[in-house]
Amino acid sequence: MLEISKVADTLANQAAIFNCTFKKAWKYYMHPAITENFSYEDIVFYINVKMKLG
Repeated sequence: MLEISKVADTLANQAAIFNCTFKKAWKYYMHPAITENFSYEDIVFYINVKMKLG
């Protein structure tokens, strides 16, 4: 089972690699096994909270 922290890291890395937004990275570059098990909103929320907490 994937952890939300690993999915968030993967999304951030994909966005950086392809120089695009999180939303575009989620839609075009994330594996379907990930996008079917997590919602984009939950992952972005996690990223935003993690960034605020450092």
